[in-house]
Amino acid sequence: MESQHDQDNQERTLLVSSHDDADIDLPSQTRSSPKVRYMTGLVLLGIMLFAAVASKAGSTYLYGNLKDTVQLDDESPASKFYVVKQTFKSDDDVNAFWDAWNHMPEEVSKQFVKDGYHIPICAMLAKKGPFFHVLEQKAGSSDDAQNYFDQWVEDNLGVKMLNAITPLAFPPVTPFFGADEDDSSRRLSARKLDVGFYLVEMTSDKDDAEEYAENFDKAGGWKKWNQDAEKAKCHDHMCIAVEGGGLSYELMEAKPGVTSEDIDEYFNTWIGQNLHVNVGVKVWPIPKDLNGGGAAGIGVKQYFRV
Repeated sequence: MESQHDQDNQERTLLVSSHDDADIDLPSQTRSSPKVRYMTGLVLLGIMLFAAVASKAGSTYLYGNLKDTVQLDDESPASKFYVVKQTFKSDDDVNAFWDAWNHMPEEVSKQFVKDGYHIPICAMLAKKGPFFHVLEQKAGSSDDAQNYFDQWVEDNLGVKMLNAITPLAFPPVTPFFGADEDDSSRRLSARKLDVGFYLVEMTSDKDDAEEYAENFDKAGGWKKWNQDAEKAKCHDHMCIAVEGGGLSYELMEAKPGVTSEDIDEYFNTWIGQNLHVNVGVKVWPIPKDLNGGGAAGIGVKQYFRV
């Protein structure tokens, strides 16, 4: 049984994909994998409040009662964060992509970081796509993220892909840059349990943002959302909210036996009972075989101990 103090600390860090709380190290071959180093695993979304982000004195705040979860102070330059949706221009490129992806030299992923880019969350939803990533761009970079990423994919994976890059309203994870970027203690748990992971896309009318946010808070906010999620045998790891509202993604973990249909039912039922606005919900399973076996490959620490 967790103490109240532990539960309170957990609530304050629900949206942070931590690099520092791993309980065991990954095998050396996994640590050196380009897939883990370059794109360690997408993207979740607490139930989104599609209001505009409020900025004061250089700090970035989350929406509604999530505002204390991730807050950047004035002392450290803030990285820029984006969500990236990748799709193939042609099915003829699929096999070439995966061959290059699975044999990417470690030097390539190291150079990616040296260039000021890092991908903390990655979800490859099917062999033919789409792929979703959270992309961090180091503060002070003069590069255009879209141009850099497009060229990087073409140069290192040998294919031209459609890379839709959209700025995020707030950082969904603790910034990688500015900390000890080579700290080996950042490895995520390799606990091998039969939980499932899902990416949930949520769309709504931007005109409903204020009503959405108010109703979410009245319903109990993030704490109540995840309490109810646990009753449905699932957990929301983080909120990835597109700047300007209307689109967000939730990264869900579910106990064995929970299906995409169960996740869809939970979202639609909770939204219908509490938010009273129209929200489109689309659920994608995140295949383990394309994402390093589960939590560590996606970029999160497993929540359920089943």
